[in-house]
Amino acid sequence: MKHRFAIALFTATLVLTGCKKNEAKEPTTAELAPLPDSAATPPPAEAPATPAPTPTLTGAEFDALMGKAVAMFTAMGDAADKSGDDCGKLAASLDKVLADNQPFMAEMRKYKDNEEMNRMAEEWMKVHQAEVMTPMMKVAGAGQKCADHPEFAKVMEKFSEMGN
Repeated sequence: MKHRFAIALFTATLVLTGCKKNEAKEPTTAELAPLPDSAATPPPAEAPATPAPTPTLTGAEFDALMGKAVAMFTAMGDAADKSGDDCGKLAASLDKVLADNQPFMAEMRKYKDNEEMNRMAEEWMKVHQAEVMTPMMKVAGAGQKCADHPEFAKVMEKFSEMGN
């Protein structure tokens, strides 16, 4: 896979947001109605400014960053283990893990589109996939039980926003 780095960072997001209840609604007739001719063609948008390239980390810096990812995922798995069937406790525990890891998540987002980091992450994931997936599967299992719990849903929304 081309973007293993994204997988390393967003495994939790993908697993957890997959636990959310599908809340899609059918479009109304007004939403499906065609636009009047005068509004049919919007003006062309200006091209966004090209961001400065993100520097690539050294091997030791990369390993340290990925160690933080494993630590966060492990803490999430521990939270799932300790919460049992108590969805409120799970939500509070995961919320604390996310709060504790906001700087890490911000740092990871800087490298989301960095091809060299993606290559490094692909190689890293080949070796460390179990370290990431084992705790996240615990969270996924607990999350399926709590998918309709309002506090859990709020934490999952927050986590999804942190990953973007």
